[in-house]
Amino acid sequence: MNVYPSCAAVMLLWLPACLATASAQNSAPQLAVKDPLKIVAVYSGKWHSEDETFDTKFSKPSKESVDFINDCSPQRDFLVCHQEASKASGTSSTVMVFLWNSKARLFETYVMDSGGGDPYHGHLTVDGDNYTWESAAEKESSTRWRTLNLFSGHDHIVYRVQFSTDQGKKWTTTREGKETRVSQ
Repeated sequence: MNVYPSCAAVMLLWLPACLATASAQNSAPQLAVKDPLKIVAVYSGKWHSEDETFDTKFSKPSKESVDFINDCSPQRDFLVCHQEASKASGTSSTVMVFLWNSKARLFETYVMDSGGGDPYHGHLTVDGDNYTWESAAEKESSTRWRTLNLFSGHDHIVYRVQFSTDQGKKWTTTREGKETRVSQ
């Protein structure tokens, strides 16, 4: 569940720079689940991430190792997660809120970072083991962002953070990596 730009997948995906836009919103999957919030609860637990950032107009080459603790709790119609990310440069804290939008067939996501700034709103679509994070404000920017999470079971994620400057025809990867669950 990188939303965090330096980690990029699970909640690494948690920071706005990693959340992105994609055409998945137009083809949102039809989830056949009684409690859709259980689908995003898979992010709960302790995770370790290893990733690489590439040289693009939005990123510089680097490699990074990050440990995440995602403490998630269902709150009626919401799943609320507190994420703590620890890396060599320090620790950060983020709160994420998920709400199932049954009409649009996607998760509304809201992210607030302890470092301040405006809360971030985005979308998460799920198609089997493919989770796609996207910006809710895609029409307001010429650059679109998305973070793709491909689950392999419940304990492994391969992720890729990408941007597009041509309305999603071509995507450029800025960061990619792997996350492994350390414990529930």
